[in-house]
Amino acid sequence: MNFSKLRQWFGDRLWTKGDQSAPHHGNVTFHNVSLHLDPQWKHERKYIEYIVDGRFNGPIAMDVWVYHYFIPTAAVVLDGGANLGFTALLAAAEGAAEVHCFEPDPRLQPKLRRHCSGAAFRIYDVALGEESSRLELIQSAAHNQGSTLNSTLAEKFPAVFHNAESVTVDVNTIDALFVRKQFDLLKLDIEGGELAALRGAQQLLATTPPHVVYVELHEEFYQDAHELLKEHYEHSYRIVAADDGNCRLVNHDHDLSEFRSNRYFTDPPSYIYARVAVPEFMFSWCPGQS
Repeated sequence: MNFSKLRQWFGDRLWTKGDQSAPHHGNVTFHNVSLHLDPQWKHERKYIEYIVDGRFNGPIAMDVWVYHYFIPTAAVVLDGGANLGFTALLAAAEGAAEVHCFEPDPRLQPKLRRHCSGAAFRIYDVALGEESSRLELIQSAAHNQGSTLNSTLAEKFPAVFHNAESVTVDVNTIDALFVRKQFDLLKLDIEGGELAALRGAQQLLATTPPHVVYVELHEEFYQDAHELLKEHYEHSYRIVAADDGNCRLVNHDHDLSEFRSNRYFTDPPSYIYARVAVPEFMFSWCPGQS
């Protein structure tokens, strides 16, 4: 993607660093879409910093980087954990023809539908899981994009899920929704639900495996998910991000202590499973946009 095009999409008026008149709340323009973002929420502040000031690192850097390099023109993408539509819009900006967006949190669904109303987007107000059912979604009061179906994750992050409420949501499987559908990218960032979603996609993985799986896996779920995915993918990597937004891949079981001691971003624990090796991303830092 050409950086000058990004400037055009976002609007030059949004790119003046230090300009106190820049709209650091309310509506900002991203890929010709007016996003309503609330800076009281951490993730929405990060989106504003990226869109307004061009600053990005950590999770946003990983998303921008992966979508830049692993979404071909006219791609078909499954976005599990679409929240308010940022990654779906990234996919469209990279030329995706179809983006299937899954978001079960009723607090986020109206924004997702408003932001992703174009012809490329399909919106599903359901969670992805191992079987079709109805489950309790634990909604964080401190983090509006941190809802989970998994009580283990809620217990792991008590600060995030303190005073959490819950709401009953519909759950469906990837296999029930897509029969022999060929995805270029399967992205799963569903707060501890990734393993269940993969278990609900085993028919798809066996018949028409997505070319690339981009998945967040906390240590409690990593080994089981890795065993499942390695049946279909020969190559597996972990993503590391630098403070300037550049990223690289390392082997999935690489010792990350040196990266962490040098203040690189290794969290959230994000992995790439690919059908074809991508050694060009293992030996140098690559920018997420050109």
